[in-house]
Amino acid sequence: FAWSRNYRNYRRPMKSFLNEELQHYENMNATNPIRNKKEMEKLEEQFSFIMRVSRNIFSESDGAFRKWEKSAKSGKWGWSSSIVAPFWDACYLAFADLLFDFPTEPIYAQSKDDLQKAIQDLFESEKLDISGTVTVAKFMERKDIIYSTLKA
Repeated sequence: FAWSRNYRNYRRPMKSFLNEELQHYENMNATNPIRNKKEMEKLEEQFSFIMRVSRNIFSESDGAFRKWEKSAKSGKWGWSSSIVAPFWDACYLAFADLLFDFPTEPIYAQSKDDLQKAIQDLFESEKLDISGTVTVAKFMERKDIIYSTLKA
């Protein structure tokens, strides 16, 4: 959730950015433990919602935060075997934004096939670039592409 709170201030390296975010919450806890507790509860609720929605859309084997890619061996499309961090980051924030527009989980479950297909189409059409160095602009472009695709 460091990205969702403070992505505009991201500077490389990632480790420093994440350490600064942790320091923010430690300082807040020392100066205002009640506010920190409420903010942490809100972030935990958001994280849990996003994980539940992701499980509603994708099962373990079909793509949660994985890349849809063409096999060099068979030529067939399928989900990668591991989570892809740049896709995870952008998807997480896109889902967090969608939470405001569509705050109930059944909507996502009912649209599961359409949402999966939309993500697959992004990869097949090469509209979603998850390669290269992360910049705020590239991150936001990824998030916006995923958000607008899922919202449609």
